[in-house]
Amino acid sequence: MGSAGLDLCRKIVTRFPKTMCFSFAYGSGVKSQIGYEKKHLRDNIVDLVLCVEDDKMMEWHRKNIEKNPHDYSGLGIFGAWAITKYQISIPANVYCNTLIPVKDENVTIKYSVTRKSDLIEDATQWTYLYLSGRLHKPVQFIQEPDETLKKALDKNLETALTVALLLLPEKFSNLELFYTIAELSYSGDFRMIFGENPNKVNNIVKPQLESFFRLYKPLIEQRRLTLQYPHDFGGQYIQEKSREIVFEQLKSIPFIYPVDNLTNELKDYRVQLRHILRMRVFRSSALQSIKNIPTAGFIKSLKYSYAKALKTFKK
Repeated sequence: MGSAGLDLCRKIVTRFPKTMCFSFAYGSGVKSQIGYEKKHLRDNIVDLVLCVEDDKMMEWHRKNIEKNPHDYSGLGIFGAWAITKYQISIPANVYCNTLIPVKDENVTIKYSVTRKSDLIEDATQWTYLYLSGRLHKPVQFIQEPDETLKKALDKNLETALTVALLLLPEKFSNLELFYTIAELSYSGDFRMIFGENPNKVNNIVKPQLESFFRLYKPLIEQRRLTLQYPHDFGGQYIQEKSREIVFEQLKSIPFIYPVDNLTNELKDYRVQLRHILRMRVFRSSALQSIKNIPTAGFIKSLKYSYAKALKTFKK
């Protein structure tokens, strides 16, 4: 995204209450993807995530309902308390308003709202692998995170790199590394069963390889004792895969991993790790997708799903 795109995103977020503590844009509207080559940001739906301090969440919804009443479906009539309760009671603790026309900027947006504590928990613990999964990939910060959030987001990237290294063989390329990272939050995703392009991960990674590398380069360089990285972009990585290194990597993963159940030869850890990730992603993506139907309204949900399916079948 160029400066013009960032300026547009900054203009868009001015339509919301000002009590957000962090915001970012993601997806094909702001980052290159194969099959979504549009000349202007306005030609794609712009996906936004808006993060609000916990104690200001209900007030934020109250002000947003007053300011942008047409963003909300029929649930809006129940007021800010009910909206907030609905948001935080069902995984992935996100409230989503979709297919919102911003007429002043001639653009359509979809925005997800979350509490700061929920974003931090997902980034550091991978509780849902929902917002944290989006942040495994290059995104566009609109409002910069504070120090607490930044540490959580850095931890999220560090865990993504660790898990990818566990899943990869001794030698691999940049494409294989970043494909593995991007795939973490799509493997098991309910939406991949229907309505999402099965080549989604490849379409994200290939045109953004250099952006992925810039994002992960500091973390890659920190592992120089166990990970040799190529001097040229097309070269190969070589990682140490000793039993001791693998165990240390497994123990550093923030969610509970049954290390004690592994065989001495570590034959099963990749299978077990993939299973845990798939189950976690499936649960949160399925619940959030179902949760989004009433927040969008039935007609908008059909329209959004149809548009996704149409893009898939064209590929």
